[in-house]
Amino acid sequence: TPRSADKVLQLGAQDGRIVNFVPRTVREIITSACSTDGLDVSTERQLNQQASRRNSGVDIKFSNQRADDLTDIPSSTIDIVVSMQ
Repeated sequence: TPRSADKVLQLGAQDGRIVNFVPRTVREIITSACSTDGLDVSTERQLNQQASRRNSGVDIKFSNQRADDLTDIPSSTIDIVVSMQ
């Protein structure tokens, strides 16, 4: 991960692990859904809990778009794209 990255896009969020894997210098994590139904409530809760426990000040934005159809997120604003399996 580059040290100057500010925004990270996670493709297909399934849990809150991404918060612990990005450096503390990252200011924003944008999530995308695995299914057409959007993110699960438990996934949103895990992401929020991990962010508050880490206390890094990261802002989590929930996108209910599928990972293969991200039309609302401008690609020029994303520094890193992460896919966790």
